[in-house]
Amino acid sequence: MQYLFKMKRKNYFCMDQDLTKIKNLQSMPVLSDRLSSMGMLAAGIAHVINNPLSYLIYNISSLEKEFPRILSDVTEKLKQCNNRKNLSTDDFNEILNYLNPEDTEDIHETLKETFDGLYKTKDITKRALVYFQG
Repeated sequence: MQYLFKMKRKNYFCMDQDLTKIKNLQSMPVLSDRLSSMGMLAAGIAHVINNPLSYLIYNISSLEKEFPRILSDVTEKLKQCNNRKNLSTDDFNEILNYLNPEDTEDIHETLKETFDGLYKTKDITKRALVYFQG
């Protein structure tokens, strides 16, 4: 819109234009950059969380495979001891010793690594939450 008006013997020409459309167009690249940055940040966080989750899944699946074998061996040994009339402390020690020390060490190490991965994932998500909350 254009206006022509006079003030104290001088003519002024005034032009009025809605700048909303121009402002919206100018803000689009800024919004696009912000969205791009947010996407890159989300992808980075997903990658950082995925690493510990991968070895968590691996550790749990290996435990899932090992436990039935170990339990089967122990159950068989218990059945052998159960056929005896009186079970002694030595019998129970024999059962405990029947467990392969490497198996128990492997299970312990796998569980330790699994918990480490869980705590790392928890720490990553906690830090991300603090960052996003400002």
